[in-house]
Amino acid sequence: MPRSPDADTVLLVGRKPVLEALGREAGRLEKVMLQKGARGLDALRHAADRAGVPVQYVPSERLDRIAPGLTHQGVVAMAAPIAYQDLDAMLGAI
Repeated sequence: MPRSPDADTVLLVGRKPVLEALGREAGRLEKVMLQKGARGLDALRHAADRAGVPVQYVPSERLDRIAPGLTHQGVVAMAAPIAYQDLDAMLGAI
């Protein structure tokens, strides 16, 4: 996975990788960026909403800058290198 300009963040690029991460690793995702005006992104928006991951609509130029040389398909997600867990859930598991 490519690193973002912020060394503590991992980039997920493309519709399928981000959609899969929303289903499996939503706790790692910090935000999903969707290209303004792009079609076919409703499923990603709904999956992000269900997972509680913030969504930001950005121009395609911003996605190009964040993921240079990569085929982002109008979707980039920023993920933490590790999954965060809710403190109450963690204490409840002890």
